[in-house]
Amino acid sequence: MSRLKQLISEIHRRSLWQVLGVYAFGAWLVLQVVDTLAGALNLPEWAAPFALFLLIIGFPIVLATAFIQQGTGSAVATPSADSSSGAEGRRHRLLTWRNAALGAAGAALLWGGVAIGWFAFGRSPRSSAEVAVAAEVDPGVAVLPFSVSGAEMASLGEGLVHLLYSNLNDVGGLRAIAPGTVLAQWDRRVAEGQRADLSTALDVAAASGGRYAFVGSAVSLGRRVRLEGTLYEVQGSNTLGRVRVDGDPDSVWTLVDQLAVEVVRALGQVGVGEFSGFDLAAATTSSIEALQAYLQGETYYRRGEFQAAIPAFETALDADPAFALAEYRLGLAQGWSTFNPAETRRHLRAALEAGLPARETLFARAMEAYLDGSLEALADLRAYVQAHPDDAEAWFFLGDALVHAGVFEVPEWLSEGQRALDRAVELDPGFAPYVIHPLQLAFVSGDSAAAVRLIREFGAVRAGSPNDRLHRVILSQEYNVPHALPVAEAADTLGALGGYAGLLVQSMRSEELAEAFYLREAESTGQIDLRLCLNLPLRRGHLHKLTEYVADPRLIPEQGFACPYIARIAGLPISDQLLDQALARLPEEAADAAGVFRAAYALDRGRRDEYEAILSQLRERMEAAEAAGDSAKLGGARFQLRSAEAVGLMARGELEEAIAAFEALRTPWWPHNWWLAQMHLDLGQPREAIRWFQTFVSVGGAYWPLAYLYLGRAYEQLGAVDEARTAYASFVETWGEADAELQPLVEQARDALGRLGPLDQ
Repeated sequence: MSRLKQLISEIHRRSLWQVLGVYAFGAWLVLQVVDTLAGALNLPEWAAPFALFLLIIGFPIVLATAFIQQGTGSAVATPSADSSSGAEGRRHRLLTWRNAALGAAGAALLWGGVAIGWFAFGRSPRSSAEVAVAAEVDPGVAVLPFSVSGAEMASLGEGLVHLLYSNLNDVGGLRAIAPGTVLAQWDRRVAEGQRADLSTALDVAAASGGRYAFVGSAVSLGRRVRLEGTLYEVQGSNTLGRVRVDGDPDSVWTLVDQLAVEVVRALGQVGVGEFSGFDLAAATTSSIEALQAYLQGETYYRRGEFQAAIPAFETALDADPAFALAEYRLGLAQGWSTFNPAETRRHLRAALEAGLPARETLFARAMEAYLDGSLEALADLRAYVQAHPDDAEAWFFLGDALVHAGVFEVPEWLSEGQRALDRAVELDPGFAPYVIHPLQLAFVSGDSAAAVRLIREFGAVRAGSPNDRLHRVILSQEYNVPHALPVAEAADTLGALGGYAGLLVQSMRSEELAEAFYLREAESTGQIDLRLCLNLPLRRGHLHKLTEYVADPRLIPEQGFACPYIARIAGLPISDQLLDQALARLPEEAADAAGVFRAAYALDRGRRDEYEAILSQLRERMEAAEAAGDSAKLGGARFQLRSAEAVGLMARGELEEAIAAFEALRTPWWPHNWWLAQMHLDLGQPREAIRWFQTFVSVGGAYWPLAYLYLGRAYEQLGAVDEARTAYASFVETWGEADAELQPLVEQARDALGRLGPLDQ
């Protein structure tokens, strides 16, 4: 007992516990390095145990060396003159730290040599560089060999791995692990003819580089075959969902397609890859080709790349014409890209007829209605967001309906609509369609803080994407950020993204960039857009630009007359001579194309007979379309006729009747909005006038700063002095350098500010 106590005392005295701790820590580091190398180089399973074996052999040698060297007090053993024996001296010379280091180096070389030898000559032919590549795939799904029942299905075990891989790989950003990689790992862990338990199967998936695993089975059910399986998250063995398809054994390819679709849907529910935000449960198609194209289109749609999304959705419909969700999304993408309500309605109607799920049916009907100026789905949308407060798309459709058609029915349409849109962005800031309207509102209101916040939030999710770069170009031009791109280069950058850029540019205050952008479009299309002829001159009150573009032969005749006449409606001093010249350029076959404006101009000039003749032309056109069963032409002719009749009521001073006639059309069209606002103002109904004038300084209409002058008058009528000051000041700020012919309007606003007092009072 005394000898044991003496030994323990000696160990403590010589700090052998410290040596033991250092060795244990060093051994742990070595094993970590070995494990990393084994995974990267696909070394065999004995690589790590062999390293542990060498470390165990080294442990007693290091411990003995420490015991002897602590006793001598020297790092190098030198036998003293009074050594008790020759044997002890030999131990001092053998058990030195130098020899221990050489032994460690030798052990490392031994392990490395064995590993290199195996890597060069001993690997399985199937475990090639695929395995190393698979380790880089993250996240990825590994399809494991199916368990099969029935002799006639024995060949399907590994065959389904290849088939399902082909259908899953690169669908919507999904990465499937290559079959050779998976099968190589399977052969190492599962004996031929044996079934693997779940733990082993997930080990195979992990070793193959998969974060997710699909464990499936193929069962013969008499005259039918059932393919089913379960998706797992490898780490933690969490179940993500079960899928199953049944069918004829002679149509295995079709069954695999269906199974792949179900696997993609299951992964989509947990947001794998780029699936986050996709409602894959609604993607009712059995075609993997259609689903793949749909997911590609959905990815482009989320980024705001609508022109790229359209052909992807069209490809999905080519593969499966009954794919309702692809038809629905195509309609939305067309709406953003082409601004063609008739085309959008056509796709929405086709999607509804094909059978959309209940959620998408609500959204499609809501959009179909507010394109016609109706809010018949508003109550259902409000109820839906109350029941599903985290559904970003529902909030978006509510806000979109309000800012486009809410003016007809909702007193606080703009503020409620903006709150709904902001909620959609809050829930999904990287979904480009949700960001567009809030950005437009920020631009037209001059709210730079809101614009910067929206752009930064989008950029945090879509950093470096085309629309992220587009946002930053617009921001730098809109707010004069130092080192902004030259205007021509900025216009080229914006023009490359087509429809999305146009949506934002029409709301910007930067006249120089807007003009460069529209001129770039005119060069590519050969036609001048009405926005260049009309909206741009109204930005800063540059009437000379309007007359310049009206004379440009690239402006089609119908718009050549509409542009100056709408400017006259807005209150600009447009001469009869300019309008007569524009009217004379209308070709005979297009004489009724601008029917409403021709009718209104005839009344302006006191030409009642001409007005009645135009009404007759419009009636004949409507009757012809009705007889031909052409619903599109019938709708256009009816709209022009009813609008022209309402203009007649307004000209006769029957303002209440004219207001009712315009509102019955329920179409958010700029001239209608302006006429309605002016009539309400003339009738002493400022609240109603404000609602309509606001459509010209919000996303519901064009950006016409001239509306601020009339908003100021309406707020004065209402007795809202602060709001009147703000409106007048906004008008003076934007039109301060207007052309000389328009300065009297600016002076009216300055006089009002003098009367009401400065803005800061």
